[in-house]
Amino acid sequence: MKNLFVLFVAFSFICSCAETDEMQFVKKLGGKWASEENENSRFFEEWEVLTNGNLRGKGFLLSDGVDTTVSEELKIEKIKNEIFYVATVKNENNNQPVKFLLVENDSQHLVFENKLHDFPQRIKYFFLSERELKVVVEGEYKGQNESNEMLLGKW
Repeated sequence: MKNLFVLFVAFSFICSCAETDEMQFVKKLGGKWASEENENSRFFEEWEVLTNGNLRGKGFLLSDGVDTTVSEELKIEKIKNEIFYVATVKNENNNQPVKFLLVENDSQHLVFENKLHDFPQRIKYFFLSERELKVVVEGEYKGQNESNEMLLGKW
């Protein structure tokens, strides 16, 4: 019985010391994603998983196969015990970053939210497969509920 108690205490200690990776599902965004071509343009989102576990990314539009316009600089970072999606969008918000708090997080989707932002208030990523992603931006704009979605494939 004494051996069983010692094993139980040791197992409890090991389990309590094991770190869970709160960013494990967020890291699934790592890589390069692209929309289908639409009217000679294509949207891209690229995410790099950094050594500290955070992500750095960018969103850009490729028009007519040659003209690239970087529209947003992105980060997903853990600050204290919270995870934020941070977007700096060119020519919006005085080029200052906007933070969205991760409010839902599992193997199938991520939901970031900032109820005080004009639009969007929510950014959602749905993992449809290892190679397909749906991005939804939604919220209220000028008194109306708005929602835009885009399918991205990994390349």
